Amino acid sequence: MTGAPIGRRAAPLLAPDAGAHRSFFLAIAALSFAASLIVITGVAVVGGAADWRGRLTGSATVVLAAAGLESPDAAAGRAAEALGATAGVARAWPLEVADLDPTIARLIGGPAGGRLVAVEFKAGRPPAAAALARALKADGLNASIDDHRPWTSPVLRAAALALLVSAASLAAIVAAVGAIAARATRHRLAARGQLVELLRLAGADDGLIGGLFAARSAKTAAWAGAAGALAAVLALAAWRMTGGSWMAGPPFAWADLAASATCPFIVALVGAAAAALTVRVALRGAP
Repeated sequence: MTGAPIGRRAAPLLAPDAGAHRSFFLAIAALSFAASLIVITGVAVVGGAADWRGRLTGSATVVLAAAGLESPDAAAGRAAEALGATAGVARAWPLEVADLDPTIARLIGGPAGGRLVAVEFKAGRPPAAAALARALKADGLNASIDDHRPWTSPVLRAAALALLVSAASLAAIVAAVGAIAARATRHRLAARGQLVELLRLAGADDGLIGGLFAARSAKTAAWAGAAGALAAVLALAAWRMTGGSWMAGPPFAWADLAASATCPFIVALVGAAAAALTVRVALRGAP
């Protein structure tokens, strides 16, 4: 009776070639790293766009012009009181320039000697900018109203464009993974030609042989994908903990990093499918 000695694990039927295995592993890991960065960034963009939409549609900023002998603080207090009494306004309060959201500050500019008043709308009942202007005018205040709602469309368009670019990049990466897996499978087929011939003589059909190659490709791709995804998570975690000064990108929550967990599964599936298809095409019509 023959077989593997007791206590020793049997060698795999398709033992990997060290050099080709290493090249395949590194290539898939690099692609998984890039894919993980794209996926995490896409999730962060979606979350950021939703947050911005909520903030922009539910608020406005009033820029008071300095006028007369009244102090800017007194004018801001009167404006907050007048706006707070307007229908559809949840609250209004004087706002320091330093406390203004940096992005909004760049869009509206500085108060030029006056003061800012933040306005928060009631959910589902936002007042028109004209109603806010009438309330200020009735109280004798000279001010300009920056309604944030018109900015919503550009923000959403930018987010949609970013997602479109991300989707196109991911599609290119998936195609690259498939091409690399197919090339590695062709190399493995050439190196294991005699074994494949023996399997066919023993009655193994092309589907079974393709399954063996697909399993080997999927296993390697999964480990490589996990390595690339972990590297991406560590890089982004370091970026966040250091304040993000050395790499540009959207702000993200720690939970967004979990999105990278999908990459090892995707590259494993693509690697297996590419390997099985490559074997089936290569053996089709073979004697």
